[in-house]
Amino acid sequence: MNGLLATLNPVWWLQVRLLGGPTRLISICAVYLSLLVAGIIGFRYLDRKSPIASYCDGVIFVLSIIQGLLMVLGGCNAVFKALTRDVNTKMLESHRLTPLSAAAVTSGYIIGANAQVLATSMIGVVVGAVVIRWGTVGLSSWLVGNLELFLIAPMAWTATLALGMGRDKPVNPAAILFVLVILGAPLLFLPGAGLLSGVYGGYIAIRTMSGINDVPASLAAVPLSVGMIMSVIWARGAMRKFRRPDLPAFGPVRALGLLIIWLSTGALGLLLSEEAVRKNVGGLGRQSSGMSDPYFIPICLTVTAAMAMLIAILPMHASTFARIRRLRGAVPHRPGEKSATIGMPLLCTTLILAFVPLHHLESWKLLVLASVGLWASLLVIEGLLLMTHARGRNFAGLIGVYVVLFWGGPPLLDVWAGELLGASSATHMAFPLRTVVFGFSPLGSLAPLFIEDIRFNLMPGVGFQLFLGIVAWVLGRRALKRLRKRDAAMAS
Repeated sequence: MNGLLATLNPVWWLQVRLLGGPTRLISICAVYLSLLVAGIIGFRYLDRKSPIASYCDGVIFVLSIIQGLLMVLGGCNAVFKALTRDVNTKMLESHRLTPLSAAAVTSGYIIGANAQVLATSMIGVVVGAVVIRWGTVGLSSWLVGNLELFLIAPMAWTATLALGMGRDKPVNPAAILFVLVILGAPLLFLPGAGLLSGVYGGYIAIRTMSGINDVPASLAAVPLSVGMIMSVIWARGAMRKFRRPDLPAFGPVRALGLLIIWLSTGALGLLLSEEAVRKNVGGLGRQSSGMSDPYFIPICLTVTAAMAMLIAILPMHASTFARIRRLRGAVPHRPGEKSATIGMPLLCTTLILAFVPLHHLESWKLLVLASVGLWASLLVIEGLLLMTHARGRNFAGLIGVYVVLFWGGPPLLDVWAGELLGASSATHMAFPLRTVVFGFSPLGSLAPLFIEDIRFNLMPGVGFQLFLGIVAWVLGRRALKRLRKRDAAMAS
């Protein structure tokens, strides 16, 4: 077996060896099988009065949840541990010095590090196929649900690898995924996150395994397709970070593609949410009565557009980083690094505003003011990126402070002022966010485009945002000028 693994992919073989080799793998499978059988028999003894069919259906339901947690969270943790170990021991650096392809190394971490997860998951599939014989759930449902899970789980694994590759401290997204699962119905207000995180796909897979076939094929195909596409995108990002850890995982064009994917999946996820409620899939119509509220769709659109502003930082980071490298004489390395480095804030603004349902707008003045505010806010981000990249510093802290203070601060102040006003006047406002203060945030500029009840004077807030954008633009150009002078002095 060692020879076969080494022939297929040396990194697979290495990861399996680091996990203890085939002997340890067989031992873990045997222990896991024993625990499953002992648990099934033991709980049956405690619940021996219930019909065997209902008991077996309950076992299948619990086993489907275990399969989901094992494949997604367990797989993320396995990749994270393998990558962290190789970063700390400098083994990843030795991989870069070998003639191994980036695809071989990436697949080695994804498959080799998950050898134990995949093996124990197959044990669960076999046990479920045996137990299901005495229940009412069909064998085809169990097998199809597991196949869906096997298709959706690699998205989480490749995301873990892409986020950790090239970093001194890799990132484990398992905790974020767990929080998204716990959120449940509130996640419907951010439908793009449900699709791109795989939560929707995992939900469908678990329900299919449990024999609850209330998810139409049209609904099931979309999350699975999105999951497989994102697995390829994350894997490509991990391959690029493996070969060039000094460059962003996604160049300007590909990072811009991520923004387009977010906006597209947000719109598609909203349609899926509406369809799920209409068909009452999984009882969502009873559990999520707030989705029938007239503010549900406008809030979903507003939150999706606000998140798109954060995702727009990725293409702007890639473009400003490429611009700094070009000033220092580096040859463009990735597609778009030469042409997509100017006007990125305007391009991102155009893409986000293309998400706006224009037929609901009362006047084009709202669209113009929102466009200026959004563009100015992204211009501030670009200026901060230029200043930090020119000095070779980490940009995350400075941009984080700006986002919290100037994007999140005005809405919070407006909510606080609205609560004080409502308490003092004993009146109730249907939607309290309607004052000039809210407009000092780009979120306040976007909200009137989607929520008709929010109406206030946008001019002061947009003027303030434009002032910050001009200041950041000037500071960014000064940083570039200083960089040119410093590089010229060093060259002479």
